[in-house]
Amino acid sequence: DSSTFGIPVNDNEAFPAMVQQKMEGVHSVNAGVPGYSAFQGRLLLEGTNSAFRPDVVVVTFWPDDRGVWEHLSEAEQQELIAAEQSGEFSRYRIVRLLRRATPGKRPRLTDEEFAVQIRQIVRWCHERGSKPILQIWPVQQQMATTDEIDRQQILRKIANEDRVPVVDLVPLFRQRRDAILFVDSVHATKEGYGLVADALVQVIRQELASKAHPIGHR
Repeated sequence: DSSTFGIPVNDNEAFPAMVQQKMEGVHSVNAGVPGYSAFQGRLLLEGTNSAFRPDVVVVTFWPDDRGVWEHLSEAEQQELIAAEQSGEFSRYRIVRLLRRATPGKRPRLTDEEFAVQIRQIVRWCHERGSKPILQIWPVQQQMATTDEIDRQQILRKIANEDRVPVVDLVPLFRQRRDAILFVDSVHATKEGYGLVADALVQVIRQELASKAHPIGHR
């Protein structure tokens, strides 16, 4: 999402670029798109050429997934947009109006839907021979509290159950407790992205080493 894309820093100050700068011989592709949820991220990956087989994929989602977009799910939005583009009728036009008029807010992805999308991204990585890394993004409010966020917990659970490497940035940022790490509630400063890159480089090196020398083939 926008945290990967690098809002509001320069391109060479986003964490994907910093990782490349810190790792000789590594080419880093910044696939972050502001506003994207895990659903859209999965579609982006599935739409790539079959020859695209990255060694490592860093998966960083959750803040946008909890947002509300016209009270429709991501799948419902996809169907509605496709219908509008083709000039066809979609029942979700009516659903959108009904949900606006009734109490409650339908998130873009529920907790369950979010977990499904993350696991599908992980599966895509395995099918392409890529090593997935789940990165747990912090928010500014967590610097002064011990609060944990439901989507962060879901990512930790998936990492544990599916044995996926994880870069948990929450304790790392808390340890610093530095106001200069964030420019707003979610997006990091150059210093913050540098902290992210340093943490990622360590795990990426381990994953590249394990990919080069898999257990049983050393």
